[in-house]
Amino acid sequence: MSSKAKEAALEQQIDAKSMQQARTTCNQTADKIGADIASLKSQLANLQLADQSARSDAADVSSPESAARYQEF
Repeated sequence: MSSKAKEAALEQQIDAKSMQQARTTCNQTADKIGADIASLKSQLANLQLADQSARSDAADVSSPESAARYQEF
């Protein structure tokens, strides 16, 4: 095998290894982004629930029935 052929084969191995490393890094980054998105969706759902609950509580406080209920305390 000539030195040019050896050099080309070695370069091909290096390229393949670099591509594999890049693919692994890309997959790890995609997994992290997916986990971050899932976490943000969960946080958003919790905030929406809290907001809905706060609005419900505010509406509840202003109703005549709730005024009577709070007078007990």
